[in-house]
Amino acid sequence: MAEGKGEAEYRDPEHVPEKQQYDPDNVKPLAQQLAAFLRTKMYGKDVRETLARWIEINLAALEFLRDDQQTFKVDLTGKQTAVTNRQTEVEKRQTNLEGRFTNVIANATKDSEVIDARSSAIYGSFGVLDQRLENIEQALALLAPTGYTVTINHGLGRNPTVTVVYYEYALGTEPNGLGTGPEGTFGGTPSKTLESTVSYPDANTAKIDLPVGFKLTGDPVFQPADNRWYIIDGYRTLRFDLGVTADDTPNTGDQSQL
Repeated sequence: MAEGKGEAEYRDPEHVPEKQQYDPDNVKPLAQQLAAFLRTKMYGKDVRETLARWIEINLAALEFLRDDQQTFKVDLTGKQTAVTNRQTEVEKRQTNLEGRFTNVIANATKDSEVIDARSSAIYGSFGVLDQRLENIEQALALLAPTGYTVTINHGLGRNPTVTVVYYEYALGTEPNGLGTGPEGTFGGTPSKTLESTVSYPDANTAKIDLPVGFKLTGDPVFQPADNRWYIIDGYRTLRFDLGVTADDTPNTGDQSQL
């Protein structure tokens, strides 16, 4: 019989040599040697011993692989810890620098009028004037009906009175499933009626100006279940009540082109 890779020829009467210790460097050559033994050993006991060693060398290879994985995990955990510690140090330095910068600005300002402007009878004192201005801008973003306009093509043939309500984590909008909103918000946070200014380009359209702090992504969608329009952006919701009655025929079509 001609010899060839993968062909068995039981011609070797020599007994299987003494077993060697397995290590990551010799697993491959020993596996090749065992494969040759299986193809050529003449006696059954040598074949059985070869099969037993084949099982052992596979187990050894799995052990080496597991050890490598454990070493990698330990190394990765160490690197993650080092990165976290480094980030913490950077954040501390950043906070320190910001504090020092604020103090420099505060101490460099000599104009008594500017110094007085840092203090508010309602909100207290601020380190620098910019902080107080930022506080004012944030308040305006949530109160003044400007910076965000929603257009509703309602099709009612009249100029309706518009009420806009904002709330979060309504049922079905929780990011991680039903009941996963912040503690105490199951079914949605308490609603907030927003300040708004409404104009009517025609009898079928309403343009609603709202505080920019409540700006959502998306177009209003009519919900016939309660005759209102909604914009839902993740866990945040704006509800528009135009006083639709049973005699009205509201436009329920696409609003995205407005």
